[in-house]
Amino acid sequence: MSREEPTRFPPETEQQTPAGCDCGSPAAAVDDLRTRLAAVERACSGDAKADLTDIADATEATAELRRAADRLDDIEDRVGELEAATQALRGYVGSIRAVNERVEHRADRALAAARAAPTRDRSAAPAAAVDQAHLAPSPDLNTPLESDSENATHDTAERGGVDGTDDDATALVERLRDAL
Repeated sequence: MSREEPTRFPPETEQQTPAGCDCGSPAAAVDDLRTRLAAVERACSGDAKADLTDIADATEATAELRRAADRLDDIEDRVGELEAATQALRGYVGSIRAVNERVEHRADRALAAARAAPTRDRSAAPAAAVDQAHLAPSPDLNTPLESDSENATHDTAERGGVDGTDDDATALVERLRDAL
């Protein structure tokens, strides 16, 4: 049986140097590696005169641009939400105004009917019958009785506009009572 000799490794005392390097010392090997690294960096940057600080600045600028784009997206989302909330509030306020106008019209009709009642009391049937007729609510509170609205219009026109004996606060209280 024949024995093969084991593979020989270089002795540990010998310095291993990169291929093609005629370096005798470890410091020369490090310098050679630095030179090669600089060549790779130049090749990656595409500019033979590029400085590493320029690459770092470009990287920082790119990161800042990404952060700004993210913030802009967040702000656009918030603006969209605020616009939606504003539209909802406008709709709510619009419906409140519509309700207030309806209540005001009903109060005006009731006030006109109440002012027309004394005129009819003096000129027509007994007071009890007239009072009972006006105390009964109309079937549709949004539409006045035809006779009430005609009498109220004529009565207001005959007096020359607004009744001078009632001040605005009393009229407002009456309108609110009639509305409720």
